[in-house]
Amino acid sequence: MSHPFDAHFLKNESNPQVSKLKTLCAFVERFYPQLEPQIRWNQPMYVHQGAFIIGFSLASKHISVAVEQEAMHHYASLIDRAGYERTAHLFRIKATQPLDNHVFHTLIDYNLTLREGSHTFWQ
Repeated sequence: MSHPFDAHFLKNESNPQVSKLKTLCAFVERFYPQLEPQIRWNQPMYVHQGAFIIGFSLASKHISVAVEQEAMHHYASLIDRAGYERTAHLFRIKATQPLDNHVFHTLIDYNLTLREGSHTFWQ
């Protein structure tokens, strides 16, 4: 059975960040099986009952991670402590940085609570 992200990974197989993104996606799917993997705007992301929870974008030297802006604001210090560079709408995991599972658990849990009962894609 194919995965919704297979074509995206194949198209980007020369990108050195694909392996890290696959690891990140496997983490999300292991701990949050209720999330639906989707490709939207040519980016892999996870949705719950039609509501955006988390999305990813590949670059040659980093992976960008997007969550709702409220979550970014609420957990800015957690993201900073992990050493990730951030803007108001996303943060970046450099090729040299490890994945901080605590950050992802915290942000996904928060977004699931924030978006509970919402059926619109964006908040």
